[in-house]
Amino acid sequence: MPCLVHYKSSVRRDFFGDLPGVVGVHGDQWREFCTRVQRPILQPRTVRKYIQPIEEVTSHFINRMCEMKDHNQEMPSDFDNEIHKWSLEC
Repeated sequence: MPCLVHYKSSVRRDFFGDLPGVVGVHGDQWREFCTRVQRPILQPRTVRKYIQPIEEVTSHFINRMCEMKDHNQEMPSDFDNEIHKWSLEC
């Protein structure tokens, strides 16, 4: 996703540096990135701030899923794009 690459490489280069993030990264790069973000992200007071917004986004996503189902109650073949949108919004 170009917008995510731009955000990491330009907007928040001070935080990410040359680390590409968690998606598509393995080994030492993954370990270094996770080590850098794990401590601040997993603190209970930090997590608490995001519970309600994530619940709201997820509730909207579930409603969207219900609207997207076809007559067989199946999701469209490109549903993974919707999951990507949801995960970025969360």
